[in-house]
Amino acid sequence: MGRLMGLLIFALLALFSGCSEETGLSPTAVEVSGTSPSVLAPLGAPLIELPTTVPRVSINISRENLRSLNRSPYRAEDVKGTFTDASGKSFEDVALNFRGAYALMKMIEAGSTRNWKVKFSKDSRYQDRREWNFNYEPHLRQKLAYDLMHFAGVPAAIPHHVMLSVNGVDHGLYLQFEDPDNKGWLEAQFSEHQGDLYKIGYDTPDDVRNRRFGELTYLGPDPSDYKNSYNKKMSRSGVSKDDPSSIVNFTRELNQISDAQIPAFFEARVDVDALISYLVVANFIVHWDGYPGRPKNYWIYLNPSTNKWSIIPWDMDAVFAQPWVWNRDRGTSSSIFTQFDSQLPYRRHGDEGMERPLVRRLMKHQHYRDRYVDRYRELTRSVLNEPFLIHHITALTALIRNVASRADIANLDRDNARIARFIHTRSKHVQRELSQQ
Repeated sequence: MGRLMGLLIFALLALFSGCSEETGLSPTAVEVSGTSPSVLAPLGAPLIELPTTVPRVSINISRENLRSLNRSPYRAEDVKGTFTDASGKSFEDVALNFRGAYALMKMIEAGSTRNWKVKFSKDSRYQDRREWNFNYEPHLRQKLAYDLMHFAGVPAAIPHHVMLSVNGVDHGLYLQFEDPDNKGWLEAQFSEHQGDLYKIGYDTPDDVRNRRFGELTYLGPDPSDYKNSYNKKMSRSGVSKDDPSSIVNFTRELNQISDAQIPAFFEARVDVDALISYLVVANFIVHWDGYPGRPKNYWIYLNPSTNKWSIIPWDMDAVFAQPWVWNRDRGTSSSIFTQFDSQLPYRRHGDEGMERPLVRRLMKHQHYRDRYVDRYRELTRSVLNEPFLIHHITALTALIRNVASRADIANLDRDNARIARFIHTRSKHVQRELSQQ
């Protein structure tokens, strides 16, 4: 039955990948001559080498420490354990904890597995990073989202799937990705190993009264008013991690300068090209759960070399999907300008705020609106092109199919069909709207 389902999905993917005549676009994913067939080159985008295997990694944790995490899943202190990589190398005394908020809550309610955060010592890093996240994801949504951000030139993690076992028990297909607050990651993305880096928002199911969000509005001169909304994880040389003055000053300028000053401000203080590319990809994949849809699920970084801010996407698992009934104004038919002029509220939480100055002030200027449309057109001819996306999904699926369990493969196949339908419908809508600009 699982094999039959897989064949049906591949047939569906093949059907959708032949839609170039309908959209007027030609396939832009090409095999790179003289390289491994796992290397894809979307035209106008960087190469990315697909993994050739799905590594098997494991966590070992004592029953006592596991009980400690389960007693307080959202705020427990880290506990000790062991992590073993695909080569068999063991990392002793790593710090372990659960990760996530509402996704973790659903896992707990279902009594199923957990998402993990693993922290390594400075002297014994895993793949040159100190902190890694492991999310149970028998699907490609978040992997595709991160890949597309990377293809488009947006600073983002490059995650890979692994097979994870805990205390010798196979827990299935996980997505492994690093935290941005790592010198090695900053060096790879920005050619910098320091700078002011903030993780946005505080929102956990067990403390809803104290949740905070990061709209990038100006909250006043008192640094304490920025706590939790802007969690500073790294700092530039000579500045304390407890000093939020950079985000205080940035939000003050962003919100208080005149409209006439906006172009000069953005060119001097923001990586505009990366921001526009982020907005295009986020819009196409309907990343409603992050900025500008919601003032959470992103990081923001001040590069000390350029003195410019960059947005870093995060937690992009609720993408390539038609949102739930209460959120139907976002989906395959949503405008390419969704959230740019007025806010579609997140109807479950009325306390998130309706301002998005980083986007709204930029897009009031026709010059930037035109740049956004031009970039959207460019990306729909390369990495947001339907045949390329289907090709990428097919390559990733073929890799995973060799190692995943029947249950995970069944989930993957069902989800791939949904993603393919989403891409097909979304591509048509976006092309129609772009043709009218």
